[in-house]
Amino acid sequence: MINRRTFLGASLGAGAVSVMANAAALPFHSYQWSAKFHSLLVDQRSVEGLLFARAARSRGLLVTPVEDDVTAFWVEHLHQRWHLTQGVIAGLTSYSVLICLGQLARDHGMRLVYQGEHHPLGAQGIRHTLEGAPTILATVADVRFSDAWPHDVLDLLSTNVKSSPHVSHEKRSFEGPGRMSVSMYSWLIVPRTV
Repeated sequence: MINRRTFLGASLGAGAVSVMANAAALPFHSYQWSAKFHSLLVDQRSVEGLLFARAARSRGLLVTPVEDDVTAFWVEHLHQRWHLTQGVIAGLTSYSVLICLGQLARDHGMRLVYQGEHHPLGAQGIRHTLEGAPTILATVADVRFSDAWPHDVLDLLSTNVKSSPHVSHEKRSFEGPGRMSVSMYSWLIVPRTV
């Protein structure tokens, strides 16, 4: 079993080499980066999580790695922040992290306005099931996520960081290319007043 120190050391070393080698290959996005995330949580145990984290860091965002237990993050960062002022958080994590933070958000005047399940279908690709406010899903329209879907998810989250929360929600599901071993969940939590 790999421990955290070994994983972080290998990830940092491999990430630095990979980012330098592939800096020119990172996609350019035409929108202005204006998202103001208090926290962007990423489960970096998967290739998809690492791609999502790399894309976020390339845009100057601070990434907080998490696994299934967000207790330390809650105690050390988010609990105090949400008592002082509400801050937008988003992520690509496990379902347990999404459920835990979604519940805590409700207790602190925040709301989950988007969630996406990215489920592996083996050789058939990945099923993306997106659920959220109509204004958020309108930005997806009929566009299908590409092989680099973690980048597409970050685009979706960043374009909607200031979306107004709606009581109603929609659900869309489609299949896209790619391979992954476990389901991952993207999500966006904003203050109710945004």
